[in-house]
Amino acid sequence: MIENPSVPPLVVLGAGVSGLSSAIELLERGYQVEIWTRDLPAATTSAVAGAVWFPFHAEPPELVAVWARETYDRLAELAADPSSGISMCEGILCDPELQDPSLWRDAVGPIRATVEGELPAGRKGEVFTVPIAEMPVYLDFLQSRFLALGGTLRLRTLSTMNEAFAETDRVVNCTGLDARELCGDAKVFSARGQVVRVSGVKVARWVLDPPGPDGVVSYIVPRFKKEEIVLGGTVEDYIEDRTPNPEVTQEILDRCTKLAPELSECRIVTPKVGLRPCRSSVRLEIEEVDERHAVIHNYGHGGSGLTLSWGCAREVADLADRRWGVGR
Repeated sequence: MIENPSVPPLVVLGAGVSGLSSAIELLERGYQVEIWTRDLPAATTSAVAGAVWFPFHAEPPELVAVWARETYDRLAELAADPSSGISMCEGILCDPELQDPSLWRDAVGPIRATVEGELPAGRKGEVFTVPIAEMPVYLDFLQSRFLALGGTLRLRTLSTMNEAFAETDRVVNCTGLDARELCGDAKVFSARGQVVRVSGVKVARWVLDPPGPDGVVSYIVPRFKKEEIVLGGTVEDYIEDRTPNPEVTQEILDRCTKLAPELSECRIVTPKVGLRPCRSSVRLEIEEVDERHAVIHNYGHGGSGLTLSWGCAREVADLADRRWGVGR
């Protein structure tokens, strides 16, 4: 990191997966970086995510595909480090013809059709390998990396962007759902997601049954370090109740058990609810507030926070280089 006491630090707002990834990318480019966050990484929405790499509930498709492919490659590199919480894991995508293959097919390795016994009778899917993240472990890994590179993390709650401009003229906004109020962005909305953490059985592969005509999504994602499984889920746009619903918990268990019968023997650890920070399209752009102050916005990733994280972080750093100069 290049330090210049005459230049204020570049402040990243938010310490979820997008904020941490952006901050690390900026540090590696030579910027002096502080993260300001209301919540520590372990308390962010990112910590609740099932976190299997797959583009979901994010727009626009042509940019999502680029960011997702870049992130796939970076996560695959991190999987070589056992402390990262990232694993390359084979899994099954159900009913792939219902999805947009341009968003993911070119990024992954060999793909084969499922064979008898891999899915319930009458269902079909494709088998391939993608990164998955044990998010509490991965967020700790990113936070440690950020601090080791010389970054500073401060607990701060902002009501307006002007509060940040009182201390710096350079801001990267990774506040997710909070950008709705902080930026007055009416295009931001929540998509409630309930998951269930279970234990007592083992599964070796992820299974993703994305929304079909009924709008229901189901997924099974193993966490190898804690020997738990994350089961999901729900996609409830514009719903912001964070209280787990016991009936939904049972529905999730029933749906996932149909996909993987061995889950009938699982034990519930805890249900969790997170609010996906959705937007009509990801906002990744620079806003010139005045001649001195500028904000790079990076939010609205929907259900693809992990999936787009490093691709968007690279673009954040590119915008910073163009606006402020490398390492200033």
